[in-house]
Amino acid sequence: MAGNKRFYVTTPIYYVNDRPHIGHLYTTTVADIVALGLEPEDKRMFPQQKLEKISDDHPLLRSFYKVAGVRDRQSGGQRPLELWGVTLGKRLVLVYSPHDMITHLKQVSDPYGNGYDAESCRRLAVNVVAYALQN
Repeated sequence: MAGNKRFYVTTPIYYVNDRPHIGHLYTTTVADIVALGLEPEDKRMFPQQKLEKISDDHPLLRSFYKVAGVRDRQSGGQRPLELWGVTLGKRLVLVYSPHDMITHLKQVSDPYGNGYDAESCRRLAVNVVAYALQN
């Protein structure tokens, strides 16, 4: 890892007390552009590894809670779980979700978000921490 640089994507909290406006679009677009930059960044940090879909039977999904499915934030219905990761040896060292999970972890309601519901986000976050501590 050249330089060991870390970066964080921070966005303002959307307070949905009126119609969405250009600021929402700007923030979401910038966050998406940075997320698209994850792949080149993971290639730099892990040049020999590839970002791969995490399978439904991966130990991450049962490290604390047994996560067999997730719910959609908007409809509340079941939706497919989509997580990606980089593995070194037998250990998962990077986990990436293309769907917004942070909003619910900050306990903010975002009815326009395309992500998982609050309970699914919390369970996945606890599992990531439990997996990291166990492996």
